[in-house]
Amino acid sequence: MARPADAEGAARALDVFVRARLITVDSDTVEITHEALLHSWPRLREWIRADRAALLNRQQLAHAAAEWEREGRDPSALYRGARLESVGSLAGVEDKGIGPLDPTEEAFLHASRREELARQRQARRQTRSRQTLVAMLVVLLGCALAAGALAYRQRGRALAQEHMARAQALALQSTLLAGGRPEASMLLAGAAYRAAPTATARGALLSVQAQPFTARLGGHTGAVNALAFAPGGRLLATGSSDGTVRLRRLSDRRTVATLAVAGRVRSIAFSPQGTALAASDSDGAVRLWSWGAAHRSVTVLPAETRGARAVAFAPRGRTLAVAAGAVIDLWDTTGRPRLLARLTGHTGRIDALAYSPDGRTLASGGTDRTVRLWETGGGGRPTVLRGHTDEVLGLAFAPDGRGLASGSVDRTVRLWDVQGRRTTATLTGHSDDVNAVTYTPDGSTVVSASGDGTTRLWDVRKGRLLATLAGHTDYVMSAAVDPGGTLLATGGFDHSVVLWDLRGRLLAARPFTEVSRIAYRPDGRVLATADADHTVGLWDLARRTGEAVLTGHHESVTAVAWAPDGATLASAGSDGAVRLWDVAARRTFATLTGHRGAAFAVAFAPDGRTLASAGADGTIRLWDVAAGRPLAVLTGHTDFVNDVVFSPDGRTLASASDDLTVRLWDVRTHRRLATLSGHTGAVRGVAFSPEGRTLASCGNDGTVRLWDAARHRPEASLTGHTGSVRALAFSPDGRLLASGGNDRTVRLWDVPDGRPWAALTGHTNAVSGVAFAPDGRTVASGGNDGTVRLWNLDTGARLAEIGRLCRAMDPGTRRDLLLGTSLSAASACGGP
Repeated sequence: MARPADAEGAARALDVFVRARLITVDSDTVEITHEALLHSWPRLREWIRADRAALLNRQQLAHAAAEWEREGRDPSALYRGARLESVGSLAGVEDKGIGPLDPTEEAFLHASRREELARQRQARRQTRSRQTLVAMLVVLLGCALAAGALAYRQRGRALAQEHMARAQALALQSTLLAGGRPEASMLLAGAAYRAAPTATARGALLSVQAQPFTARLGGHTGAVNALAFAPGGRLLATGSSDGTVRLRRLSDRRTVATLAVAGRVRSIAFSPQGTALAASDSDGAVRLWSWGAAHRSVTVLPAETRGARAVAFAPRGRTLAVAAGAVIDLWDTTGRPRLLARLTGHTGRIDALAYSPDGRTLASGGTDRTVRLWETGGGGRPTVLRGHTDEVLGLAFAPDGRGLASGSVDRTVRLWDVQGRRTTATLTGHSDDVNAVTYTPDGSTVVSASGDGTTRLWDVRKGRLLATLAGHTDYVMSAAVDPGGTLLATGGFDHSVVLWDLRGRLLAARPFTEVSRIAYRPDGRVLATADADHTVGLWDLARRTGEAVLTGHHESVTAVAWAPDGATLASAGSDGAVRLWDVAARRTFATLTGHRGAAFAVAFAPDGRTLASAGADGTIRLWDVAAGRPLAVLTGHTDFVNDVVFSPDGRTLASASDDLTVRLWDVRTHRRLATLSGHTGAVRGVAFSPEGRTLASCGNDGTVRLWDAARHRPEASLTGHTGSVRALAFSPDGRLLASGGNDRTVRLWDVPDGRPWAALTGHTNAVSGVAFAPDGRTVASGGNDGTVRLWNLDTGARLAEIGRLCRAMDPGTRRDLLLGTSLSAASACGGP
C-alpha cells in the first residue's frame, strides 16, 4: 500500500493497536485481529466498507473488461446505466489504495461511457420524436374532433332539413285531403307536427278543428242503407245490405245488439216510445223487434209486406206505415199486427215515407216522380206534388210540419210548402242521386245525402248551401240527425257510418248571414257578431248556442265593440248609426248619429267613457258614452276610414283609411300626431299590442305591418296572405298577432320574431273579423261564409285527440285510409 506523508505518526498509532492486540502487522499488510475495533470505531468500519465496495467494483470491472476484450470488444458487453454509474468513480482509484486501471480496463470504461453518451443522445432524439409525434397526433385528433363535430352538426342540419321537408309534405297532404278524407287528413297533420313543429305543420294540426268529423263506425260488411236515432238520442240503429241491423250505444259507440233479417235492409224506424224497431228488407216481410225490461221479442208482419222499400212509425200511437210496391199499408202494431188501411194512388214503386210531426199527414214518393200527401184520418184523395223529373228517393218533414224536403234521382232537393202545396226552393249542386234527406231539429237546416259521396247542409230560409261534408269513399246512402241536433250520422256504400259534430267549434246563425266583425265580452263568456242581416248576434260560448239577437239597425251591422265593464255594447252599421246597447235588457239606450254614410268601426277607450267611430265620410268621431253626445270630429283622412283603435293608455287613437295611411291622434287635444305611410293599398285594420309599444296595420296590399308606436316608424312587414287582409287582433300577452283575409285563412304571427306561427284553414269565404279570447287560448274568426270558428291553440290537445282517433282504428282500416299518402299505417299513431 502507498506510504502516507506522515509515516512516523501513523507508525506510532499503529504500534498502539498492535500492543493492544487489535491489529496484526506483517511485512506488507495490516490485519484487524479483534472485532472490538470495528464496533468501537465506526469511521474505520465505514472506510473498510467503502474500500471493500471499491475493490468489488474493481474486480467486476476487470472481469467485464477481460470478457469485452475476448468478445472482440462487442458493444453489447459494455456497461450501461446504473452499472456504469457504480464504477464511474474508479477513474482515479490510486487515492483509494486499489491501484490504477490497466489499459484494457481503461479502454473498457471509456468505451462504456461513449456508448452511454450515444445511447442517451439517441434516447433524447427518440423522446423528441415521440413528443413531436404526440403533438402531431393531438393536432390530428383536434382536427378529427372538429371534423366530427362539423359532420355531426351537418348531419343534424341535414336531419332537421329532412324532418322539415317531411313535415311540409305531410302538412300539404293533410290540407289537400281535409275536404274528402277527414281521418287521413288528421293523421297526416299529427305526423307532420311530430316530424317538425314548423308553422306549416302547426297550421295543419290546428286546422283539423275545422273538420266536423267525429268518428267512423264499422262492423257492417255491406252498404249502410238506413239510419235512425232512438228517441232520447242514446241509441243509433244502422241497417245494411249485409242483412243486419245494429243497435249502437252512442256514449261509447259500442254495438249492443245485432238483429238479422232475410235480405238487404231497406229501411228502419223506431217507435215513438223507442221500445220497438221496425225494419224492411229486400227478401223478407217487415220485422218488428220489441223490448222491455226483461226480454226482447220479434214479430214478423204478414207476407204482403215482403220486399217493402220503406217503413215509418206514426208520431203518436203504434201505427206503422209500410210501402210495398205501389201501395202503402197502415198496420196497428199493438199486440198481433192488424191492417188498418191501404193507400193507393202511386203508379210506380214507392221508395220513401215520412210522417208529419202531428201524425195527420203521411208523405210518400217513388218512381212515378211525384210526392203525395195523405190525410191519415181517412177520406179524400191525396195531394200530388209535382216537380221532380226523376224518381223520389228521400222525404222528411220539417219539425213544424209546414215544410217538406224531398230528394231525387234528378240530383235536386226540393223544399215544399205543405199548406200551399208548392215548391219553395230547388236546391242544386249534387252531381248524383240524392238518396236521403232529413232536417235538423230546429228546422233551420236540411241535410241531403248523395251518390256523389257528399252530404250537404242547406239553409232552409235562404235556400243556400251551408257546408259540404265529404267523409265516405263511395255513395252516401242514408242520413239522420239526433234529437238534440248536435250529431249527424251518415251511412255509405263503403260499409261505414260517419258521425259529424253539428255544433262543436262552429257558430252559425240560421238563417244564413255574413259576419263582419266579432268581439269577446271582457269575461270571455259571450261573443258578439256584426251581421249582414241588420242584427247583432250574441253567442253563449259555454253552450255554443245563440244567446240573443239585437235588432234595430236598418242595414248591415259592420262593427261591434264591448265597453270594459261588459255591460254595454256598441255597434256600427251601414245605415250610418252607432248604437249603444244595454246588453242585459237587450235594448238600445242611445243612438249616435252624425256620420254621413256608413259607419265602419267603433272602439271604446280603456276607461269606457269615450267611444270612437269612423266611417265612409272620412271622419273619426269621439262620443261621450254616458251623455250620448259628440265630443269631437277628427278630420284629415281623404277617403273611407275603415278602423279605429285606442292605445292601452287611452292617450292615442289610431285610424286606418282607404287613403293608404294610418294616422295617430292625440285623444286629449284631438290633434294629429303622425301619419304612417307604407301600405300600397287601402288600410283595412289597426290594432295596438297590449303594452302599447307596437301598432299593427293591414290592408288590401296583402301585408301586415308593424310600427313603433312611439317613434312612428316601421318595424316589420309580414307577408303570407294572398289577398286583402281585413282584420287584426293581438293575443293578451302580445306574442301572437292574428290576421284574417280574403284568402279564407286566419294567419297567426310570432310578433317578437316577425315570422309566421300558423295558418288556419276552414273558412269557405273571406275572413273579416278575428279576436282573441281574454285567456289567450282561443282565437275566434268570423267570415262571409256565415260562420264563426273557434280555434283552440293548444297543439298538445290536438295531438291527443288525433292519437285517440288513431288508436280507435283497427290496423286494416288505418291502412286503407292512408292509401296513396306518404304516411305508413305503422307510424300514423306516433310510432317509428
